Amino acid sequence: FILTVLAAIAQEESRSISENVKQTIQMRFSKGDVFFRQIYGYRIVKAVLSSGHSEKRIVINQTEANVVRFIYRRALEGEKLSVIARELNQMLIPFPLLREVQRGRKGPFSSPDRGWTGARVRQILTNERYTGDALCQKTFKKDFLSVYAEKNTGQVPQYLVKNHHPA
Repeated sequence: FILTVLAAIAQEESRSISENVKQTIQMRFSKGDVFFRQIYGYRIVKAVLSSGHSEKRIVINQTEANVVRFIYRRALEGEKLSVIARELNQMLIPFPLLREVQRGRKGPFSSPDRGWTGARVRQILTNERYTGDALCQKTFKKDFLSVYAEKNTGQVPQYLVKNHHPA
């Protein structure tokens, strides 16, 4: 009985902490404070202010930005995504590998599919971050016990921060 009561108390504490964190994140989003994960074409650099504090700034990586511009230009010309991907592969432009993949007992190694695909080109074309805006809360967790995030289709409010970073 005591173990059951302690487990219930611990679960309630976990739920309470989860709700507090959710509220804090939503307040940050409503103020325009956005979490920015580094994406292709951008770099996050630390800048030291005159006051001595450091600040993260989002800057454009010109080499990768030229690739993104090429993708948008070809898409506006009406080219298929698979053809754009094939052209990028023929130009030997590497797709950024975000993390090492571990399979089996052989240990970590790079994923064998390092090239561009139509799906990867679509990811760039449909990401609003390339327009300079940031849409927050695209995904959410149903409850504090959920492991996986679900796509937000109106269950929780989304926040669009315009002109958050250079387009």
